[in-house]
Amino acid sequence: MSSSPILALVGMGPGLGRSLARRWGREGYRLALIGHDSGALAAAVEELGAEGFEAHGFGAHAGDLVGLEAAFRSIRVELGDPETLLFNASVAHEAPASELTVGHLKADFLANVAALLVAVHSVLPAMKAVGRGSLLLTGGGSALKPSATGASLGVGKAAQRSLLHSLAKELEGTGLRAATLTICGFIQPGTPFDPEDLAGQMWDLHRQDLAEPEIERIVV
Repeated sequence: MSSSPILALVGMGPGLGRSLARRWGREGYRLALIGHDSGALAAAVEELGAEGFEAHGFGAHAGDLVGLEAAFRSIRVELGDPETLLFNASVAHEAPASELTVGHLKADFLANVAALLVAVHSVLPAMKAVGRGSLLLTGGGSALKPSATGASLGVGKAAQRSLLHSLAKELEGTGLRAATLTICGFIQPGTPFDPEDLAGQMWDLHRQDLAEPEIERIVV
């Protein structure tokens, strides 16, 4: 089995997910990519492979916690223990709070928050055993300023952010890092929210000096 480090990326997609995978790939990481669209995931693996990166796809929807756990088990068996977890999944039903159903809120919370916890639990024991690793989150501006029609997403992003901050405090002094890149805008090339630039900033958080940890970087 290769000794190259592994990135486990939950929420592989054509935008920021692809840029994040490429950023870690350029640093020699093997890419374990988790996504729910099997066709798009296979295409991404093929494209990244053609660019010279070692990429592997693992199918799972963030809202399917059993399936997500199974995907992480497959990663450990086929590749090994990830050194970096990057949680990039985001699910939401667009509706104001007065019209948001309890069922939709629960489903979104599972995919946005419970799935983050499942992912952390899947990689953290091995990271603790070796005394290194990064737990990184793609956060959103709705955690800070929720919109009128984005009630569910605001709840999910705020809960993700809180969970990440708690985790960062728990891991102080362990050699592990937890950080979030809170993106307060729409991700589009050629803007302040260019996916390639955002991927670079996420890499900065991964490589930061733990003597002065940066738990959250807000991009506006």
